[in-house]
Amino acid sequence: MAVIVKRDSNQHVLQPLKKYLMDQGIPCELRYEWTGVRGQHGDAVLLVEDEFYESAMEILDNIDTSATDYGVELR
Repeated sequence: MAVIVKRDSNQHVLQPLKKYLMDQGIPCELRYEWTGVRGQHGDAVLLVEDEFYESAMEILDNIDTSATDYGVELR
């Protein structure tokens, strides 16, 4: 199951983090959260599979100090 490692209102902010994680061997993807309102989406989220979560968080903690969503499942 995919879990959130980072959230932002702008997906372009997450693109460099995605590339960095991929370069470190952590497969990840960007998606938008679903709001339930037709034609609208929520924040962009950077997702990894459960087995890569700890590694991804360790890598991101070394380069980023802002808050994360600590393993919250994508809605």
